Amino acid sequence: MSKRKNAAGQGGFGAVMGDKKLKAIVVKPGSVEVPIARPDKLLAEVQKVSAEMSPKGQNRNPLFTDTGRYTIRRASCAYSGCTASINACLPCYFNGVPLKYTGYGSMSGSLYCAGAAANAFLLKSGYSQEVNFEIGKLVDQLGLNAWEAFVGMNWFLQNCNNAGKLPKIMGEAVELNRNGPAVYPKTELNAGFTAELAVKWLRGVALREGEGDVWAEGTPRGAEMVGLSGEVWRTHKHGYGPHWDGRYLHFIHYPVWVVSALSWATQGRDPFNQEHGYVERYTSFVKEWSNQSLWATDTIPYREICRAGAKIYGVQYANEGWDKPELGYVDKEYVAVWHNHRAIIKSSIPVCDRQFPLLYDPDKEDKIGDVDAEVRLFNAVVGTDWSLDEMNKAAERVFNVMRALHVRQGRNRKHDESILRYYEQPANWPDEPGPQTMDVNKFLDLLDRFYKLRGWDKDTGCPTRAKLEELGLKDIADGLASKRQTGG
Repeated sequence: MSKRKNAAGQGGFGAVMGDKKLKAIVVKPGSVEVPIARPDKLLAEVQKVSAEMSPKGQNRNPLFTDTGRYTIRRASCAYSGCTASINACLPCYFNGVPLKYTGYGSMSGSLYCAGAAANAFLLKSGYSQEVNFEIGKLVDQLGLNAWEAFVGMNWFLQNCNNAGKLPKIMGEAVELNRNGPAVYPKTELNAGFTAELAVKWLRGVALREGEGDVWAEGTPRGAEMVGLSGEVWRTHKHGYGPHWDGRYLHFIHYPVWVVSALSWATQGRDPFNQEHGYVERYTSFVKEWSNQSLWATDTIPYREICRAGAKIYGVQYANEGWDKPELGYVDKEYVAVWHNHRAIIKSSIPVCDRQFPLLYDPDKEDKIGDVDAEVRLFNAVVGTDWSLDEMNKAAERVFNVMRALHVRQGRNRKHDESILRYYEQPANWPDEPGPQTMDVNKFLDLLDRFYKLRGWDKDTGCPTRAKLEELGLKDIADGLASKRQTGG
């Protein structure tokens, strides 16, 4: 929570604080300003990056107009050929609007993807956009995770419905269409909640009242508590629902979902809180994959983008596989590591996850975007002269510290491999050409290569002492060794 009405529920802080019985962390404004080391350089870099982004994609949509040099021209989606089929993703403002269901009076600045789009998976069809935003704002005010509450819960309920096991929610029956295979219910993608039921359920979850206490545990634990754990594995990996994983919800082409699976396997909870670069931005630039005539202005033929990808990632087959399926698992470990590090860089500087990294530029001869932008912005603010290699090394340190924390808590290779069953399901878009179910043997070989590239033990998935000491993390290596010796 920040101020009185804003919440970030995606990171799981609430669960950790609740477990530690920590009520709040209060940060008061200080008296020391943080200076910008090179303000002129920063301004020049911001202008350069803005100029590279502003002509692209949605900005050519006649619905978008430039009203000034420094104005925000779009939502956070500066790419063309939106794969999410969202036509109303502008920030929407409802100031002083009477709110019918929550009674809080007014709201502003909700983004479609995190608000109304998520609600569309929960509410019955027919509600106005204002109601969608109202429910989304309630989620913020309650400090809940909108994505899990709406999207993850919805797909779980759809699978329960298709299996004839749909439970009542807060004592009320929820109506869903029963058609399509369990892995891909071809419904209107709404879970059939009335607005009144949605408010009742969300408040029950936040306050752990009645049945809300069950679902406050999250969908997987809640499902187990009500005897439906046999349905929840279809949607949830590592206890978290679908998000850019290539099975549900998002249209991710082969072999893009192979890289997605590698990130899901080796990280915790949802790796795509800040790692949209490959699964979203890359796919949006591919001409053959862009099916929206309104925004498909800055796309690149697949063959050309493969050549650009080989230069960006430093390996020949980084983007290959769509028209040559035999290459779908080749070199993908390098792509995963590259974007693992870029995710940490974006979060640490910080810059917008949906904009960066600037991978491709259709107007340049080599089609490669401004992939060094983050490090230049960082240097201008901090006053350093880091190279991108140095920044990647710092990100590698962070990534290995996170992995070591997971290992210390008991994580091993078996946990990484637990997502195999999920990816052996048919994909959510059965008409997409190319393989859409995981080749387990090829993926296990890919996982071996990922561990080797990372400097992790192949059998356990633990960072090796050599790798940790190379990164200046000897103390962590000693701690892991001590824990193993004591049987911890």
